[in-house]
Amino acid sequence: DDPIEDDPIEDDPIEDDPIEDDPIEDDPIEDDPIEDDPISDLQSSAVMQGQLESSSEGPWDAMSPKLWCGDGLMNLQLFGSGVDLVELCRGSSAPVPLGHLPPNCGHTSPTHGGLVYATPYDGCGVAQKGGNYVMQMLWQGTPVVISCPMT
Repeated sequence: DDPIEDDPIEDDPIEDDPIEDDPIEDDPIEDDPIEDDPISDLQSSAVMQGQLESSSEGPWDAMSPKLWCGDGLMNLQLFGSGVDLVELCRGSSAPVPLGHLPPNCGHTSPTHGGLVYATPYDGCGVAQKGGNYVMQMLWQGTPVVISCPMT
């Protein structure tokens, strides 16, 4: 008798190999088209969602606004044709479109059909009020208040 033929390791099927059952290979996120979206990194590091308030909820809501309050940053995501009309109010200065802000006021990144605006809690237009970091914006002349809790 050849001892190799009696070796139980040789008789084990390959599908029992733990590498074959690795859950990472079957992870549906790998094929998720959102993976290329810059907001996906924000979602994983976000502490909580913030609050968005507008006096004209319907039109503002059409841009599917999302706000993430992360470590040191407020991140606002907007979609649709109206994103170019969103302006940041900076005290007594005239409102400035998000895409035309100076670098010290945060960073605006275009996305598929929208934008992501990220600014530090001590950035331009961010004030501390009632235990929140608050930014005031204008969209088509309508005030929009964005706030993240101070934690």
